[in-house]
Amino acid sequence: MSFGVFLLVPGSAVLHASWNVVARKVSGHPVAVWAGLWVASILLAPLVWNRFHPGTAWNGVLSPSVVYPAASGLIHAAYFALLAYAYEQGAISLVYPVARGSGVALIGGLAFLFFHEEISLIGALGIVFISAGIFSMARDRVRGNLNGFPLALGVGASIAVYSLVDKHGVKHIDPVPYIWITWTVAAVLLTPFVLLRFRRKILSFIRRYLWESVVIGAGSVGAYLMILFALLSAPVSYVAAIRELAIVLGAGAGIVFLGEKVTKRKALGIAVILLGVILVKLG
Repeated sequence: MSFGVFLLVPGSAVLHASWNVVARKVSGHPVAVWAGLWVASILLAPLVWNRFHPGTAWNGVLSPSVVYPAASGLIHAAYFALLAYAYEQGAISLVYPVARGSGVALIGGLAFLFFHEEISLIGALGIVFISAGIFSMARDRVRGNLNGFPLALGVGASIAVYSLVDKHGVKHIDPVPYIWITWTVAAVLLTPFVLLRFRRKILSFIRRYLWESVVIGAGSVGAYLMILFALLSAPVSYVAAIRELAIVLGAGAGIVFLGEKVTKRKALGIAVILLGVILVKLG
């Protein structure tokens, strides 16, 4: 992984941690997340017109340039829905680390199994360290309460699947229209779910979470767009692993802005994750 590509992933982690801190403040409310997807779709639309060339990138409805981002949008819709339900049932301090940690572990195995992606021994050890550090941070707050744990694993599985789809999808279409299609499809698919569940209060929820939705939308699309550019030339296992610097940044933001406590286990988890990131870079 080149140094330039390597820098893209921590940059994405900063944005990812930022919008997740906002999402944590609203407890991952489905309306805020759904509205954020539409905000992102609208913000990206002008860029799509400048970068999307129908003669070369769009070869029909069933072309790879459409199928891959549409499939990713379907999986992202499942991801956001599962995440919302998981946040309702369990503590965010459990759900978020378990989802991200299991996703990293699954991506490495699936990328090797289905796509024969080569990972060095040092890189593999780094992925193990990152996953272990994330799960350690989750154990710090669980205290025997496993509410939301199965859903968090489902979120992790969706992260692994859409990451692999996106790794191969960006080979067929520029990342900007790719992510626009993905986010728009996810927003469209989540619309019936949101309207049926919150139809009587949806306008009041949108007004209540307007600025949070803008931050979630802009932050999520900006963070993942950087990941898509990184996937053009780097192994998906490494990109997904280094991306979890967002866990460290999110923990720091929680301590600074949300008054969360610093514990020995959390400090150890952060140290192990950072060591894993260094090993992945060396690998």
